[in-house]
Amino acid sequence: MRSQIFTPALLLLLFLAFPLCVSHAVEIARVGDDVITSEQFTEDWRYLAPTPEAPERTLEGKKDLLDRMIAKRLLSHYFSSRSWDTLAVWDQVLQEYERSLYLQALYRDALPEAREPWKSDMNTLVRLGKAFVDSLYAAYAVDIEKKTVSFVAEKSIGLLKTAPVDRHGRPVVKWSELFTDEEKKLPVAAFTGGHLTLGEFVTEVDNLPAFARPTPGNADEIALNMSHFSRERVFKLEFDKRNLRQAPWFVERMRNKKEELIATEMFTQMGDTAAVFQDEVKKYYEDNRDGFVTQTVIKVATITVDSQSVAEQAAKRITGGESFESVAVDLSIYTSSPTGFDTTDFVDRSQLPAVYDAIWEKKIGEVVGPVYDSNSETWKIAKLLGREDPRLLTLEEATPMVVERFKLLKADKAVEKLIAELRSKTDVEIDDKALEELELP
Repeated sequence: MRSQIFTPALLLLLFLAFPLCVSHAVEIARVGDDVITSEQFTEDWRYLAPTPEAPERTLEGKKDLLDRMIAKRLLSHYFSSRSWDTLAVWDQVLQEYERSLYLQALYRDALPEAREPWKSDMNTLVRLGKAFVDSLYAAYAVDIEKKTVSFVAEKSIGLLKTAPVDRHGRPVVKWSELFTDEEKKLPVAAFTGGHLTLGEFVTEVDNLPAFARPTPGNADEIALNMSHFSRERVFKLEFDKRNLRQAPWFVERMRNKKEELIATEMFTQMGDTAAVFQDEVKKYYEDNRDGFVTQTVIKVATITVDSQSVAEQAAKRITGGESFESVAVDLSIYTSSPTGFDTTDFVDRSQLPAVYDAIWEKKIGEVVGPVYDSNSETWKIAKLLGREDPRLLTLEEATPMVVERFKLLKADKAVEKLIAELRSKTDVEIDDKALEELELP
């Protein structure tokens, strides 16, 4: 079995579950008492098809994927034999994962097309899914409290004036800290069988990444988020009503998620405990010096505006002799300092690709722009404050990277050895003819 199969990313892929087999499925392998069917095999293939881990569409590719599936079953038995799958440490993550499955479980239960999505075009699936969600929303009579929307919008607008911001101009503050305990009792939404309070709403907002939170003061975005969280409550109510927690597909998916968590943790611990010796590190460094040359990194100050015309105005004023700082104070739409502009640390191209490409060869103090930043959908004027050209890292500087690489490689080999040992002790049968004749989706 190839060692790259058991990198952390692929372990995660290995342990994602897929729909259970149906009656016409053909048995292609057996691991102890555990059967691998043609239906399970093709579902795994469909999942991997658009990823770099996808096997080739050949008999060898089929054998490769089947090896991975057999490894999954062997590790699953190993986890169960040690009762790792019963530890409470996984509970919180599994609860969050369960929430993410409610709508998919409802689709599968209510829409035959969702059980075999490859047989329908995407537009049909989207139309059916939207109609189903809208019907649930109507059936549960979801009603958003407009007075609470207005109250939250008015109170949150203060965030824009007082809260610190990140480098994208988004307020860095917890929404739950804006409201008193009494205010958190206000109703946000009501629906058949339940309701949503302001306290519950702001807790959900705080759990979102910063970019996904509603804009403070924007009533439309706030109402949209309230509607979204209300729908999630409705999905859970309907999920429980249909008793889908006992559905074979859902049980299988949750079991596989738990196995994914355990496998990832096992791999991590194997890496953390792997011994890496200095002579190994030094030899690898000497043999791979080209891989330890740094990129050019730059330090820049940026003025950020929200339109090309304002950006051109800013650039023209600076070209005309005005200082970068005074133009920043007049025109920048946000800043993390009183100077009117944002200053980066030394960054490589991945941080600010458009600005980097425009400025990295300039002289210190030169200004470029306007430059459009597609990540933040803003325009920037940038001033080069510093540059560090490529250089070879010293052995001391490179050592942490080399050690990490060796830890992963040794963990990879340890997992591969474990699977080989498990396979030698388990009765594994493969129907070569069934595998060869299996038609891929």
